[in-house]
Amino acid sequence: WPTGPGRPGRPRSPLSPRGPGKICFGGGPGSPFCPAKPGTPGAPASPSRPGNPASPFGPGSPAWPGSPGYPPSPLRPFKPGMPGVPGLPSNPRSPLSPRGPGSPGSPASPFRPGNPSRPRSPGMPDGPGSPFSPC
Repeated sequence: WPTGPGRPGRPRSPLSPRGPGKICFGGGPGSPFCPAKPGTPGAPASPSRPGNPASPFGPGSPAWPGSPGYPPSPLRPFKPGMPGVPGLPSNPRSPLSPRGPGSPGSPASPFRPGNPSRPRSPGMPDGPGSPFSPC
């Protein structure tokens, strides 16, 4: 006959302590009665890289001398620079085109009096045609 589901287990009581740990007989760690767990093996040593091969020139070989520069060629002289562009001549005023009429002067203000007439100089003789001349 098929059996039904079993009864659920009882939950662990927080008051019941756990059992004692493993007891080593005959001494502490390292004893044959308390063997230590084996450690994880270390990584294998990497093979050493071979060194650089020795230079064929040996230590302290002198450096190669630099190439000498080219001397200036006497056959190709420097070209002179281009002449500057001359300035444009100024446009002279044509004598045929008359000037425009001047702007008319502003009319005299009726509120501003004119200059007072200057007094007659006493040392100047009256010329003919003067209103002060007897003839």
